[in-house]
Amino acid sequence: MVKLEFLLAFITILLCSSSSFAGTIPSDHRYSPRSQVPTSIGNYVFPTDVTIPANLTVPKGNCFKFSLHVSGYIWYQCTNKTWEFSEGRVLFFNHEDVSQYPDSAVASTYNPGSSVFASAGIRSIIPKYDSSSLIATTTINYQPPDPNDFPWGLEETHDNTGDGAFKDITYIIRLNTKNGIPPPNSLCGTQYKEGYIYSSILSAQNLFYHPGP
Repeated sequence: MVKLEFLLAFITILLCSSSSFAGTIPSDHRYSPRSQVPTSIGNYVFPTDVTIPANLTVPKGNCFKFSLHVSGYIWYQCTNKTWEFSEGRVLFFNHEDVSQYPDSAVASTYNPGSSVFASAGIRSIIPKYDSSSLIATTTINYQPPDPNDFPWGLEETHDNTGDGAFKDITYIIRLNTKNGIPPPNSLCGTQYKEGYIYSSILSAQNLFYHPGP
């Protein structure tokens, strides 16, 4: 299990991705026709199946705007008997059903080249309809109900640009994570050889907040 202090260092950085998303979504998802391309970002109905821990409550003066589902991969490398983060590729979807990948994706992570600790960018990939982006920095990590899942968290945003859904986002809550972590360190260097790259599927639900009562 990766140490908590190490997770804080890359909890958001791991979401930084390259411009290519081949392999980001599990291969059993079907390709859909271009007619399915979304024209907006976000599901503006607050999900009924979430419980937000008190530690992840956003500050007063902010309210829910929309939610997005996250799906992608994280790669860890076995280095000196410890799993170290190697790379992450993540896409965002308006709904949990991502079977119409890749056309149903509305946003992606990107490397903003920021010097701010534990920061990553999120930007629209439907520029015809939305040109907005932001940089998010993790401020709080929270142990999920299943310790075998990636930590939940609270992220504060800055450097919002463009016009669209992300323009006025102030906070993001990461919930309902599934998988996304490497095997125990005891298997690094034993079952998995030094330098081995382990691929872990990650899914999550992100709640986006903006100024409001």
